[in-house]
Amino acid sequence: QMDGRAFLALVRPLLEAGDADELVRVVRQRMTIASLCQHLLSIDIDVRRTASMVLGYVGDLECVPCLVRALRDSDEQVNRMAENSLLLLWFQGGSDAAGGAFQKGVRSFAREQYAQAIESFEKAIAIDPYFAEAHNQCALAYYFLEQWRDSARRYQAAIRLAPAHFTAIAGLGHCYLEMGEYRSAVRCFKRALHINPRMTSLPRV
Repeated sequence: QMDGRAFLALVRPLLEAGDADELVRVVRQRMTIASLCQHLLSIDIDVRRTASMVLGYVGDLECVPCLVRALRDSDEQVNRMAENSLLLLWFQGGSDAAGGAFQKGVRSFAREQYAQAIESFEKAIAIDPYFAEAHNQCALAYYFLEQWRDSARRYQAAIRLAPAHFTAIAGLGHCYLEMGEYRSAVRCFKRALHINPRMTSLPRV
Protein backbone atom coordinates (compact mmCIF):
# COMPACT_ATOMS: atom_id res chain seq x y z
CA GLN A 1 0.00 0.00 0.00
CA MET A 2 1.54 3.32 -1.13
CA ASP A 3 1.11 6.03 1.51
CA GLY A 4 -0.50 9.36 0.68
CA ARG A 5 2.73 11.33 0.42
CA ALA A 6 4.28 8.81 -1.98
CA PHE A 7 1.06 8.78 -4.01
CA LEU A 8 1.15 12.56 -4.44
CA ALA A 9 4.83 12.47 -5.35
CA LEU A 10 4.07 9.87 -8.03
CA VAL A 11 1.09 11.47 -9.73
CA ARG A 12 1.45 15.24 -9.33
CA PRO A 13 4.27 15.64 -11.87
CA LEU A 14 2.26 13.60 -14.37
CA LEU A 15 -0.87 15.67 -13.80
CA GLU A 16 1.10 18.91 -14.12
CA ALA A 17 2.65 17.67 -17.38
CA GLY A 18 -0.83 16.95 -18.75
CA ASP A 19 0.29 13.55 -20.07
CA ALA A 20 -2.82 11.43 -19.54
CA ASP A 21 -1.43 8.34 -21.28
CA GLU A 22 1.69 8.32 -19.12
CA LEU A 23 -0.40 8.91 -16.01
CA VAL A 24 -2.54 5.88 -16.81
CA ARG A 25 0.49 3.72 -17.59
CA VAL A 26 2.42 4.64 -14.44
CA VAL A 27 -0.50 4.47 -12.02
CA ARG A 28 -1.74 1.14 -13.34
CA GLN A 29 1.80 -0.23 -13.10
CA ARG A 30 2.37 0.94 -9.52
CA MET A 31 -1.08 0.87 -7.92
CA THR A 32 -4.35 -1.03 -7.80
CA ILE A 33 -7.84 0.43 -8.15
CA ALA A 34 -8.52 -0.73 -4.58
CA SER A 35 -5.54 1.22 -3.23
CA LEU A 36 -6.63 4.33 -5.14
CA CYS A 37 -10.11 4.03 -3.66
CA GLN A 38 -8.54 3.69 -0.23
CA HIS A 39 -6.90 7.10 -0.69
CA LEU A 40 -10.39 8.62 -0.93
CA LEU A 41 -10.63 7.93 2.82
CA SER A 42 -7.38 9.75 3.67
CA ILE A 43 -7.40 12.48 6.32
CA ASP A 44 -5.26 14.52 3.90
CA ILE A 45 -7.50 16.65 1.67
CA ASP A 46 -4.89 16.84 -1.09
CA VAL A 47 -4.70 13.06 -1.22
CA ARG A 48 -8.49 12.76 -1.45
CA ARG A 49 -8.70 15.43 -4.13
CA THR A 50 -5.96 13.85 -6.22
CA ALA A 51 -7.32 10.31 -5.87
CA SER A 52 -10.80 11.42 -6.90
CA MET A 53 -9.32 13.01 -10.03
CA VAL A 54 -6.96 10.15 -10.95
CA LEU A 55 -9.73 7.55 -10.72
CA GLY A 56 -11.43 9.24 -13.68
CA TYR A 57 -8.37 8.42 -15.79
CA VAL A 58 -7.46 4.94 -14.58
CA GLY A 59 -10.63 3.63 -12.94
CA ASP A 60 -13.44 1.49 -14.27
CA LEU A 61 -17.06 0.90 -13.36
CA GLU A 62 -15.95 -1.22 -10.39
CA CYS A 63 -14.82 1.94 -8.58
CA VAL A 64 -18.16 3.74 -8.99
CA PRO A 65 -19.26 2.96 -5.39
CA CYS A 66 -16.18 4.56 -3.82
CA LEU A 67 -16.54 7.65 -6.01
CA VAL A 68 -20.23 7.88 -5.12
CA ARG A 69 -19.22 7.92 -1.44
CA ALA A 70 -16.73 10.68 -2.25
CA LEU A 71 -19.60 12.84 -3.53
CA ARG A 72 -20.55 13.28 0.13
CA ASP A 73 -17.05 14.39 1.16
CA SER A 74 -16.92 17.50 3.33
CA ASP A 75 -14.56 19.14 0.82
CA GLU A 76 -16.29 20.73 -2.18
CA GLN A 77 -13.33 20.09 -4.49
CA VAL A 78 -13.36 16.35 -3.72
CA ASN A 79 -17.05 16.33 -4.59
CA ARG A 80 -16.47 18.13 -7.87
CA MET A 81 -13.58 15.86 -8.91
CA ALA A 82 -15.48 12.71 -7.92
CA GLU A 83 -18.46 13.95 -9.96
CA ASN A 84 -16.26 14.56 -13.01
CA SER A 85 -14.63 11.14 -12.65
CA LEU A 86 -17.99 9.39 -12.41
CA LEU A 87 -19.25 11.12 -15.53
CA LEU A 88 -16.06 10.14 -17.38
CA LEU A 89 -16.33 6.50 -16.30
CA TRP A 90 -19.99 6.25 -17.28
CA PHE A 91 -19.17 7.89 -20.62
CA GLN A 92 -16.50 5.25 -21.27
CA GLY A 93 -18.54 2.36 -19.88
CA GLY A 94 -19.71 0.77 -23.11
CA SER A 95 -18.24 -1.99 -25.21
CA ASP A 96 -15.77 -1.24 -28.00
CA ALA A 97 -18.36 -2.44 -30.50
CA ALA A 98 -20.85 0.21 -29.39
CA GLY A 99 -18.26 2.99 -29.18
CA GLY A 100 -18.42 4.09 -32.81
CA ALA A 101 -22.18 4.61 -32.87
CA PHE A 102 -22.08 6.28 -29.45
CA GLN A 103 -19.39 8.78 -30.47
CA LYS A 104 -21.30 9.52 -33.67
CA GLY A 105 -24.32 10.30 -31.50
CA VAL A 106 -22.23 12.57 -29.28
CA ARG A 107 -21.04 14.52 -32.33
CA SER A 108 -24.58 14.87 -33.68
CA PHE A 109 -25.82 16.00 -30.27
CA ALA A 110 -23.08 18.65 -30.08
CA ARG A 111 -24.33 19.99 -33.43
CA GLU A 112 -27.89 20.02 -32.01
CA GLN A 113 -28.92 17.36 -34.53
CA TYR A 114 -31.01 15.53 -31.98
CA ALA A 115 -32.91 13.17 -34.28
CA GLN A 116 -29.63 11.95 -35.81
CA ALA A 117 -28.13 11.66 -32.33
CA ILE A 118 -31.04 9.47 -31.21
CA GLU A 119 -30.57 7.22 -34.22
CA SER A 120 -26.89 6.71 -33.33
CA PHE A 121 -27.53 6.25 -29.59
CA GLU A 122 -30.29 3.73 -30.30
CA LYS A 123 -27.84 1.84 -32.51
CA ALA A 124 -25.26 1.85 -29.71
CA ILE A 125 -27.92 0.54 -27.31
CA ALA A 126 -28.85 -2.24 -29.73
CA ILE A 127 -25.18 -3.28 -29.84
CA ASP A 128 -24.64 -2.95 -26.08
CA PRO A 129 -27.92 -2.84 -24.09
CA TYR A 130 -25.93 -2.53 -20.85
CA PHE A 131 -24.28 0.76 -21.84
CA ALA A 132 -25.95 3.07 -19.32
CA GLU A 133 -24.56 6.29 -20.76
CA ALA A 134 -25.91 5.50 -24.21
CA HIS A 135 -29.37 5.30 -22.63
CA ASN A 136 -28.72 8.54 -20.71
CA GLN A 137 -27.53 10.50 -23.74
CA CYS A 138 -30.39 9.13 -25.84
CA ALA A 139 -32.82 10.28 -23.14
CA LEU A 140 -31.31 13.76 -23.21
CA ALA A 141 -31.70 13.97 -26.99
CA TYR A 142 -35.35 12.91 -26.71
CA TYR A 143 -35.78 15.57 -24.01
CA PHE A 144 -34.49 18.32 -26.30
CA LEU A 145 -37.07 17.20 -28.87
CA GLU A 146 -39.73 17.47 -26.12
CA GLN A 147 -40.52 13.76 -26.43
CA TRP A 148 -40.99 13.37 -22.70
CA ARG A 149 -42.25 9.76 -22.61
CA ASP A 150 -39.44 8.42 -24.76
CA SER A 151 -36.95 10.44 -22.75
CA ALA A 152 -38.30 9.07 -19.47
CA ARG A 153 -38.14 5.52 -20.83
CA ARG A 154 -34.47 5.87 -21.67
CA TYR A 155 -33.65 7.60 -18.37
CA GLN A 156 -35.32 4.73 -16.51
CA ALA A 157 -33.18 2.24 -18.43
CA ALA A 158 -30.02 4.20 -17.58
CA ILE A 159 -30.95 4.23 -13.90
CA ARG A 160 -31.65 0.49 -13.85
CA LEU A 161 -28.13 -0.08 -15.19
CA ALA A 162 -26.43 2.63 -13.09
CA PRO A 163 -28.55 3.24 -9.97
CA ALA A 164 -26.27 6.04 -8.73
CA HIS A 165 -26.40 7.98 -12.02
CA PHE A 166 -27.52 11.25 -10.47
CA THR A 167 -27.76 13.14 -13.77
CA ALA A 168 -30.06 10.48 -15.22
CA ILE A 169 -32.18 10.56 -12.07
CA ALA A 170 -32.41 14.35 -12.27
CA GLY A 171 -33.21 14.11 -15.99
CA LEU A 172 -36.05 11.74 -15.24
CA GLY A 173 -37.30 14.24 -12.68
CA HIS A 174 -37.37 16.95 -15.34
CA CYS A 175 -39.38 14.64 -17.62
CA TYR A 176 -41.92 14.05 -14.87
CA LEU A 177 -42.08 17.81 -14.32
CA GLU A 178 -42.88 18.39 -17.99
CA MET A 179 -45.53 15.65 -17.88
CA GLY A 180 -47.16 17.16 -14.79
CA GLU A 181 -46.22 14.22 -12.56
CA TYR A 182 -44.98 16.47 -9.77
CA ARG A 183 -44.68 13.97 -6.93
CA SER A 184 -42.58 11.67 -9.07
CA ALA A 185 -40.44 14.65 -10.09
CA VAL A 186 -39.82 15.63 -6.47
CA ARG A 187 -38.86 12.04 -5.58
CA CYS A 188 -36.29 12.04 -8.39
CA PHE A 189 -34.81 15.38 -7.41
CA LYS A 190 -34.53 14.32 -3.77
CA ARG A 191 -32.91 11.03 -4.79
CA ALA A 192 -30.38 12.83 -7.02
CA LEU A 193 -29.51 15.23 -4.20
CA HIS A 194 -29.14 12.38 -1.73
CA ILE A 195 -26.50 10.84 -4.01
CA ASN A 196 -24.82 14.14 -4.92
CA PRO A 197 -25.66 16.78 -2.29
CA ARG A 198 -23.87 19.58 -4.15
CA MET A 199 -25.64 18.95 -7.45
CA THR A 200 -26.65 22.25 -9.01
CA SER A 201 -29.39 23.32 -11.43
CA LEU A 202 -32.17 21.39 -9.70
CA PRO A 203 -35.48 22.91 -8.64
CA ARG A 204 -35.76 23.58 -4.90
CA VAL A 205 -37.55 20.61 -3.33
